[in-house]
Amino acid sequence: MLARAQSTSVPQPSPPPRDTAPAPTVAREVRAAPPSARADALAPTLAASVRHRAGSGGRAMLQRLIAVNGDAQNDYALMKQVQQLRAPLKQTHRRVIALNALSDFSGMKTNEDLFIVSHGWSDSGKLKGVETDKLIGWLNDANKGVPANFGRIVLLSCYGGMDKGQGALAENISAGLKHRGHRVEGALGFSFGTTAFSKSTERHSSVLPENLRVFYELKADQLDEMANTWGAMNPSHQHGILGDAINRGQTIRQNMRAKFGGQADGRIAALIKDFQEEAKRIEERLKRLLPGDSIEASADALQSNPSWTDAIRRQYKLFDDYYLWTSPETAFQAFVDGNAV
Repeated sequence: MLARAQSTSVPQPSPPPRDTAPAPTVAREVRAAPPSARADALAPTLAASVRHRAGSGGRAMLQRLIAVNGDAQNDYALMKQVQQLRAPLKQTHRRVIALNALSDFSGMKTNEDLFIVSHGWSDSGKLKGVETDKLIGWLNDANKGVPANFGRIVLLSCYGGMDKGQGALAENISAGLKHRGHRVEGALGFSFGTTAFSKSTERHSSVLPENLRVFYELKADQLDEMANTWGAMNPSHQHGILGDAINRGQTIRQNMRAKFGGQADGRIAALIKDFQEEAKRIEERLKRLLPGDSIEASADALQSNPSWTDAIRRQYKLFDDYYLWTSPETAFQAFVDGNAV
């Protein structure tokens, strides 16, 4: 989860890439045709298209750069993002750097994506402790900034794709990049590090909508609000806590009343109490499992820890069973050159 109350908002795998050697070719001289005006005009569009396809989950991602803002080794919400991003990659491709004025992005490979892991402020959508103009300056630095041929930027902080009054963070970064045509993507709510990194074709985190904040905060005095909010929702799929005999065109409360009559509200309250207790147990378990080493050492240690992997799996399933995740297709908003795409 990547949101803090200020509130800061926190953030919160893919099969291992296969090395495929290109088929041998016979070198020969090729005379290039002189460029036409139409070709010149299409070049930026074609380049952006290639970068987007290469950066998406349409093929195995051979390498990704992870930049972390914060003390991730002691922060389970950030650590989930880092570990889940690195899990499917080869050891030599699991690059993690600290996000600050010393960050060096210049070594990024062609079409390599940059994943920024951070907490975000709920009132502005900005990264916690990093002003947006400074971040853009680091990315544009003449010596250490991103190269022209990098892929895309994915913001794994909460609210990174939401306009909080001064434009979305992803929007402002995309508008400020000196290298044009690159996608910058941000979450439309609370960002969770889960097994969704392997399920999402775009390698996105799971996102809890902002209007379901009470399911993020898990406060003891919010049980009634959680029950009322949940009862007014429509179930988003038929493999959740209510079973498959549900009407997705009706609210959860309507479904429960059709099945349990006057007992519906009591059953909803009991289910919400169960959810809150289990969600808190999982959070505490994740906190206890943090090894406290360096970010990379912690990620490697957690990768081979079945208790950590099981806790992440349980958290994802719990929220999915209660129909809380935003659909992956609408969980992130992308911008190119300051324009929504």
